[in-house]
Amino acid sequence: SALLVSTTAASPEQEFDYNGFHERVQKRLEEYGVYRDLAGEIDAEEERDRSGQMDLPLQEQRIIQRWSKIIQ
Repeated sequence: SALLVSTTAASPEQEFDYNGFHERVQKRLEEYGVYRDLAGEIDAEEERDRSGQMDLPLQEQRIIQRWSKIIQ
């Protein structure tokens, strides 16, 4: 973890496996029962927001069509 917080802990040639580190941390947190897939939850929430925004223009279009019929 020193490689994550220090710019001098490792030489520039030395590579750190961030994905492996993250997977080990995730596995340990799952063992403790405290891991939540926050990125997945955020993605799902954003997808719900996007799908709601896609419906909005259709609703507006229907309202405009109804008002057009009333005006005619």
